[in-house]
Amino acid sequence: RADFYLQTGSWARIYNDNPYDRLHGYTNLNITIDIIKSDGLQFEAYVKNVFNTTAITGAFLNSADTSLTTYVFVTDPQLIGLSITKSF
Repeated sequence: RADFYLQTGSWARIYNDNPYDRLHGYTNLNITIDIIKSDGLQFEAYVKNVFNTTAITGAFLNSADTSLTTYVFVTDPQLIGLSITKSF
């Protein structure tokens, strides 16, 4: 299985103040391989965020009493895993 996600450019706030509110587009690819044997043994290998893309997906501007600091939200880092399951 492969999941591909494409996010085009967007805005972080309703003001659309370029370049401060501009969020750039990005892509994300996840891949999973399952092998299921007849004896109840199952293997799953997966890679999430195959290209290890770090993209800003949103932002939050604080009030003036905190010096207008900005929190940003980013994509999850690359994750590689293996799962082995046995059914009885």
